[in-house]
Amino acid sequence: MTWAEYGEGLAERLVTLHDRLHGGTYRARPSKRAWIPKGDGKKRLIGIAALEDKIVQQALVEVLQAIYEEDFLNFSYGSRPGRSQHNALDALYVAITQRKVSWVLDADIRGFFDSRLRALRRRSQKGRNLPWQRMQGWMEKWIPRARVRHPYPNQRLCV
Repeated sequence: MTWAEYGEGLAERLVTLHDRLHGGTYRARPSKRAWIPKGDGKKRLIGIAALEDKIVQQALVEVLQAIYEEDFLNFSYGSRPGRSQHNALDALYVAITQRKVSWVLDADIRGFFDSRLRALRRRSQKGRNLPWQRMQGWMEKWIPRARVRHPYPNQRLCV
């Protein structure tokens, strides 16, 4: 279904979607998986959500941001409103040029969202009444399972 098709009768569709969400009958569709080429010639797996799932995802982002934005530290930049990777790079430049830095860690964190779902769920126990079971079921269908592979399998990381 296209956005234009979904827009026909939009008010009724959104009311129905709202009722399914609150009634517990909404079922997220599994994301379509596609491999896209990366700059280095390798390929990366992406998930393409169904149109209605995109609407629910955006609503979920807005709800979770409103709840958790106050918990973020000022030097946290990932997926926050009004902050981008460019802001993070600017802050990193200032820190490196104005302070003594012994090392810089560059990490591509696979499986990050799996651990964040658990962490968000634990933090929700602080008086926040959220339907985690339901939301986690939706998120698990949207976020592809990551296989964590050590970049240097014969070496151990010391932290």
